[in-house]
Amino acid sequence: MDAIDELGEEGAATQLRIIAVTGGLNGSYRRRAVNTLGQCGAITDLERVAEDTSVHPSIQMQAEELTHL
Repeated sequence: MDAIDELGEEGAATQLRIIAVTGGLNGSYRRRAVNTLGQCGAITDLERVAEDTSVHPSIQMQAEELTHL
């Protein structure tokens, strides 16, 4: 288990959202953070990522898709 998984286990949605929107981080970490938000059912945080125009479009789309599951 790594730090992103641990944050998901703890339900730390805010911290996961920060990882997802932080530019300069490797895209794979950001995508995993978004997926973990989905697993936590953190719809509000996913919506915030999806609406954040500073986030890479692929991350926004992933967050948007997960809000509809």
